[in-house]
Amino acid sequence: MNVRNLPLSEFVTKPVTVGLNTSLMKARESILKYKVKRVIVVDKKKPVGIITEKDLAKKIYELGTKPITSVKAKDFKPRKLFTLTKEDTAKDCAKLMKKHRISLVIILNKDKTMKGIVTKTSLATAFLTKGSDSIKVSKIMRSKVVTAAPSDPILHVESLLLKYGISRIIIKRNQKPVGVITFRDFVPAKIPQWIAESA
Repeated sequence: MNVRNLPLSEFVTKPVTVGLNTSLMKARESILKYKVKRVIVVDKKKPVGIITEKDLAKKIYELGTKPITSVKAKDFKPRKLFTLTKEDTAKDCAKLMKKHRISLVIILNKDKTMKGIVTKTSLATAFLTKGSDSIKVSKIMRSKVVTAAPSDPILHVESLLLKYGISRIIIKRNQKPVGVITFRDFVPAKIPQWIAESA
């Protein structure tokens, strides 16, 4: 089966969505509750933005003396949305993701409302389960990896994530990997009261 030529209707999933006036706290709760990396911001069923775990972590640290409860989804910096239709192919989607270094494409209906999303993970899963099983790890792995040590300050790790535009850092001790830190680790299950009142 040639997965590359399959229409995107085979890969579309329903995203978790929030409205423009959804609070940062509610967006964060949705990400944690549904165990997703992002929520799609919609206005009258049309996608207008995306809020990721990374966005939440950055916004919390940028608040200063502003109460966290006052931040809404519409307050997040808008980003360009990349879209396709369900008639486009997996190959079209993969090329778009590679060109713009993105991990999500929004699939639109003819009236520009959102049909769903296709993620890099769903494409990779399809290639691995429906495509060829002869691809070796060495062909797709990265040989240069950003790492940190267990003794490094957590703010140093965050600065590396932001500097290199990556979503995870490998933690090494004595040149051996011992853990991973992602942006999700900066979105704690419970926000301390002092942060909730003033970050």
